[in-house]
Amino acid sequence: MLNARFANWSIRYKLLSLLLLLVMITLAVTGTIAYIKNVTALRENVFNQLTGVTRSKRSQIESYYQTIHNHVSTLSDDRMFVDAMREFRDAYRKVNKAPVRASTLDAVREDYRDNFYPEMQKLNMARHSFQAYLPVTPAAIQLQYLYIVKNQRPGRQRDQLIDPGDGSEYSVVHRKYHVAFRSIVRKFGYYDLYLIDSETERQVYDVNKDRDFATSLAEGPYRDSNLAEVVRQCQAT
Repeated sequence: MLNARFANWSIRYKLLSLLLLLVMITLAVTGTIAYIKNVTALRENVFNQLTGVTRSKRSQIESYYQTIHNHVSTLSDDRMFVDAMREFRDAYRKVNKAPVRASTLDAVREDYRDNFYPEMQKLNMARHSFQAYLPVTPAAIQLQYLYIVKNQRPGRQRDQLIDPGDGSEYSVVHRKYHVAFRSIVRKFGYYDLYLIDSETERQVYDVNKDRDFATSLAEGPYRDSNLAEVVRQCQAT
């Protein structure tokens, strides 16, 4: 029926109809091509922007770690750090040779069970039991008792404790250097500062007094930690 009507049209209307059809097809094709080109250009633009951002961030991160590396290298040659490392190491070894009182061990165990372990459970990061976090060396138990369990400052404020008042050689050394080291951490925005005995892989000092304070990185709950891995990489270089 449509063919019959079209056949009855004059040549003029037939030509106009065909011309209109060609125009519509041309516009459709042109619009499709333009859309594809725009989408492609947009994708390339976004890709180039993301690539630029990635390069910029990578450069910033590399620069940041290079700055830290240079700072650590500088501090490692500083006389104060050399003396502090020796004095903390010797004091730690003396604490490690002394027997731990049963009451001290019980207090540390109770603190892990009643305070630290419930926090880990809330974060869904808890190991199978609180015993899995307990320090294993006598020095770690004694020093965590003094600087964590008996510390009246909570969490991130533990670094305010300068001297626990036990009269030990370790606490004398701690009082001598802690304020200066804490100032470095705060000034440069570091999370923490560690002094680690390279011979035994024991952490003889840190500023923040987190739960890895005074622990061994060769045995115990932190032997597979990122810090332990960093220490072993440093030893291998």
